[in-house]
Amino acid sequence: MNQTSKAVEPNFALRGNLRRTAHGIEFDINDGTWRLRLHGNREVVRISSVKPFVDAQLYQSIQSVFAVIVETRTAGSAVVMFDRFRGFLRQNSSDGKYPLNFIDTEDIAAWVSNGQTGTSLSHMRSILGIWEKLRVPGLTKEALELMRRVLNPPEPTQLPGVKSWDPSEGPYRPVDDEAIKIALDAAFNARRISVFHYALMRMFRAIGARPDQVASMKVEDVHQEGDRWYLRIPQAKQRGSDWRVSFMPWKPISQGFANVLALYIQTEIRPRVSVHSKIEVCPLFPDPRTRILNKELSCHAKPLSIKDFYKEAMEIIHAMSPITGERIFGTPKRDRHTFLTHLAMNGCTAEEIATNAGHTKVASCTPYVDASIDHFQRMENLLGAAFVPIADRFVGNVVPREKDAHAEDAIIDEAATGVGSCSDGGCNAIETGAAPLACYSCRKFRAWADAPHADLLDMLIAQQERLRSLGHDAIAETTTSTIIAISDLLERIRLERAHD
Repeated sequence: MNQTSKAVEPNFALRGNLRRTAHGIEFDINDGTWRLRLHGNREVVRISSVKPFVDAQLYQSIQSVFAVIVETRTAGSAVVMFDRFRGFLRQNSSDGKYPLNFIDTEDIAAWVSNGQTGTSLSHMRSILGIWEKLRVPGLTKEALELMRRVLNPPEPTQLPGVKSWDPSEGPYRPVDDEAIKIALDAAFNARRISVFHYALMRMFRAIGARPDQVASMKVEDVHQEGDRWYLRIPQAKQRGSDWRVSFMPWKPISQGFANVLALYIQTEIRPRVSVHSKIEVCPLFPDPRTRILNKELSCHAKPLSIKDFYKEAMEIIHAMSPITGERIFGTPKRDRHTFLTHLAMNGCTAEEIATNAGHTKVASCTPYVDASIDHFQRMENLLGAAFVPIADRFVGNVVPREKDAHAEDAIIDEAATGVGSCSDGGCNAIETGAAPLACYSCRKFRAWADAPHADLLDMLIAQQERLRSLGHDAIAETTTSTIIAISDLLERIRLERAHD
């Protein structure tokens, strides 16, 4: 407001101008822009942007208040709080026409009346609470008391897009998820998509990570022990977590995905490593503009750039929804929701999902369980006893080995025994080592009727049981679709032989 009122008494015994953010970055309180951290999205608070809305004394108070906020809050939280407070000032100064010289009850009431979320109200209480403790001028006691009396509105349903399977914000429906998988693999096999884009999309689909986590990963986060591969994912979006300081437990990954990462590292990362650096400390997904890689943060792609690369990949693969006939809208967040929903669909509890997601609150993962229940209820209502996951079926062809025109280019198993061939004569699944397992769910696979498919099935079942015994239920479940496809193939061979 722009009139005299009884304000909180000031305390001018304030600290010096040089401060340090919660991420350890030094800044001068009198600078117009404060850089909060040098990694991740490298957020800044442009404190001078509120100058048009307030007088000189109120601006100094705002500087003091937000200096404390950026010292004690994570960069993301500090930026959100500042943006909301800036909107508050802009509204009550009529976009700068009537600059404020203090904050009164009328300003609080006008802002609240516009309909604020519980989070916005909590942020405002925190800002004004710090203001009171600093005892800087510009805030009336009445305004502070009114803000404390305002009740939060009822909390909205958590992750409504997940529960409703929203086509732009929720998880992919299984049939759409399978369509993306097919389109992605087809684009890679046809060399329409780069190894970089393919590995990046496979990463999001395999572990459900956030863009800032993927951007923070280094080559050393991909680890092999014997014949098993693991990924280490940096923690993110948790209070007190900083760049590559804390990590989620090592996660086992499938051999097919490990082969993709190994190919990507060998072809895209190793040639760019500085002669003065080790490949292990280089970024797993670097900024494409960086030609020489080392351990420096500047070599890492920004999370926003990671999102752009993902968008580029989705545009290239042009995945179409079998449900709507339209292009599927894909984002890293939808991949994350899909990954966590699939865990629920495979029987994981909210506690287990929270562990895989890196969440500290189990309640935040209940929407995924609700979404899985909704999916199965819908399918059962539509199909009844005929409900069978079509994506798990064998969709290739069964041919006699002696009649296969591509028999000389056989696809072999781990025992170097031919199990079939590819009608296209080969693809990147073979080059990356994902064959033959990936072939059993491919329409181009020509399975030989006399091949030892049953031995491969026994091996997969034993591998799945071993993973479950070690507590890796989520990764064990990744082999289920292949187990079903091979079982389906064996049944088809049995029926064809019985018919003959």
